[in-house]
Amino acid sequence: MVVTPADASIALQDIAAAEARSVTYRGYQSMSPHLIIWGIAYAVGYTINDLAQGWGGPAWLAITAVAVSGDILAARADRKPNANGAAVGALFAIILVFVGGTLAIMQPRDPRQIGAFIPLVVAGAYAILGLMGAPRMMILGAALAALTLFGFFALPAHFMLWMAAVGGGSLVLGGVWLRQV
Repeated sequence: MVVTPADASIALQDIAAAEARSVTYRGYQSMSPHLIIWGIAYAVGYTINDLAQGWGGPAWLAITAVAVSGDILAARADRKPNANGAAVGALFAIILVFVGGTLAIMQPRDPRQIGAFIPLVVAGAYAILGLMGAPRMMILGAALAALTLFGFFALPAHFMLWMAAVGGGSLVLGGVWLRQV
């Protein structure tokens, strides 16, 4: 059997496409536990915000510390780091500085504003990851943004519980979806 240059070119294109899919799917598997960790954090944090309103701030500080620790452990357990790991870490740091700076400047008085702002920023970060070659992240970002905006405007009295169930749930389900590759 003789392999023509055209056949070889097609085979190389197929190999490159398979390699790109493999890198994307590997990235999804790396991101999956982080979404699940933060989905649980959202569920717990927003529930505390709703049921014990005076404890929201301190609870979120503790929850964030636990979730970041979980992120670090999940990253260490990931034996084959994602090729975009440094970019994702830098994006996370940029988001933390942006959110902290914006909250310090704007000083929102309504906890719902903070409760909506942070997930919208996270949704934007997911969209950026989608543009970086992880299209499922763009879908997750769009869902998180839409659910957050719907709850904020349509369910103001129950926004925190909405975000606990739907915001946290969408991240957990998104993390499970990313594993399905």
